[in-house]
Amino acid sequence: LIIFNVGFLFPERVASQGPVFEEKLAIKTASFRFDASNIRSQRSQDLGTVDTYNGLLFGKKDYAFRLATDDVEELELDLNVKRTNSYGKLAVKANDNVLLNDKLLLGDYSVPVSKQMFNGHVLIELEPESSSWRIWAPTLYEVEASLDYVTYDKRTDEFTFTLGNETDTLQYVEVGFILVKNIGDLIVDVNGNVVFAGPADRLQQIDVDTALVKKGDNIVRFEALEDSFYSGQGVVTVGYTQLTEIDE
Repeated sequence: LIIFNVGFLFPERVASQGPVFEEKLAIKTASFRFDASNIRSQRSQDLGTVDTYNGLLFGKKDYAFRLATDDVEELELDLNVKRTNSYGKLAVKANDNVLLNDKLLLGDYSVPVSKQMFNGHVLIELEPESSSWRIWAPTLYEVEASLDYVTYDKRTDEFTFTLGNETDTLQYVEVGFILVKNIGDLIVDVNGNVVFAGPADRLQQIDVDTALVKKGDNIVRFEALEDSFYSGQGVVTVGYTQLTEIDE
């Protein structure tokens, strides 16, 4: 006769020919390191020297540059006019929005680009106005151009732990960590389900609903929100019951 004892009671001994078992709590752990950050970063991209012109007898030469803006928060176009005859205006556009349209003199110009103009990308265009009746020369602008922008360098991290038959008698699952860096807000999810969101302490423990884990591979994912940085060591602790034979 086999006796299964639920909980953590002492097993009832039964006089019989068969073995006697008791149910005991077993613990399985898996350790890992992780880094998750989402830090503001200032970047610059040199567009080089841009030559543009527009005249009745000379034709027209514009300039265009496309920048992906998925992670861009702020953007500014810097222009240094090296040579011009100022016969016509120079139009500066971003996604067909006119940012500047004026006769520029030699010197430096900073042109901010509103985030509202972004559409997954931004198309920067420089278009000189025609020199019109000045048929002997086109409107000419030689400009050194660069883009200064602020972006977020986002780095996520994840850890995979594997469960087998432990899921049949699962009692609890915990994710704990000791943090070296804990700045800002952190999101922790298990198999795509958020189990923690907010600022985390240096010593942090998260109770995970056992319904969120499964037999096989399970993924713990760490994501830092904007202006956040988290780094440290962690451990997944799984508690489950197993039957142990009692010596008579």
